[in-house]
Amino acid sequence: MRSSTVERKDEAGSSLVEVTVAMVVLTLAMVPVVGVLEAGHRAATSSGEYDAARALAGSELEEARALPYHRPGGAADSAVERYAPPGPPGVTVDGFALSVRTAFVSGELSGTAGSPTGQMRMDVLVEWEGDRSYSTTGFVSGRPP
Repeated sequence: MRSSTVERKDEAGSSLVEVTVAMVVLTLAMVPVVGVLEAGHRAATSSGEYDAARALAGSELEEARALPYHRPGGAADSAVERYAPPGPPGVTVDGFALSVRTAFVSGELSGTAGSPTGQMRMDVLVEWEGDRSYSTTGFVSGRPP
């Protein structure tokens, strides 16, 4: 007669210890993945801010270049009057600090403190987050007044 209890040697399954060890291993493997994802997010955000700062600086230069260099009577819609050296006061645009420094330049493109010569150098600086910045330089030219 056979015994009603049969020992099975081929039982499949995992013990509580094996499951716990597997969970610990998976958790330790996920920590670097989370770090990589966080670094990727920071890089994407930083890149977006840099692009926005670059676009803002370029927009400021293009705005000055679109203006006539000089209009008789000191019209405020000319580059010489609107951006007269040392430049307009700094402003804040969408969380970016924008400042423009200008100087009239001589034929050799060296800065002078004198009257307009038909060329004006513009240094545009955009700052954000206290320690991040982007700067660009451009020239506006036309007939001197």
